[in-house]
Amino acid sequence: MEVLFHDDDRKVHAHSSIDQFSKFIATYERGGWTPIEFDYLDYIDCDHVASHPVIIEFDDKLGYYFPIDECEFETDEVLMLQQQGIVLRELPACMGEGFYQAWEDDDVILNFDCGTSLGTHNKYRLKIGTDYLLAEEFLPADDAK
Repeated sequence: MEVLFHDDDRKVHAHSSIDQFSKFIATYERGGWTPIEFDYLDYIDCDHVASHPVIIEFDDKLGYYFPIDECEFETDEVLMLQQQGIVLRELPACMGEGFYQAWEDDDVILNFDCGTSLGTHNKYRLKIGTDYLLAEEFLPADDAK
């Protein structure tokens, strides 16, 4: 019996826009690469200084930069204590007036005197990349019309 084997030579590589600036002069911040940009001085003419921004790269095969989005979210962490003991509660209205003692075993949030809870509030900003595929070989441009 003859077997036909697959020929899966992948000539396409998956990338993310988070790593698209990794081959540039860049800094790694908030989970992604950010290129370092500086001004290149063109000329000085009396009161006018002409310059243009420059980003130095070492390996750019595409020349197009995919967008990088941002996501913001907040987290709250509060201190909780386990409270055990006898507490005094008011009787329901249908049972009359008065109080009764009850055993309480519950988790409570630790609060300051002003009513705010004791804990931390954190704000996070993350980068969200766009996935894209890049071929190993590029077709030449056809300028004929």
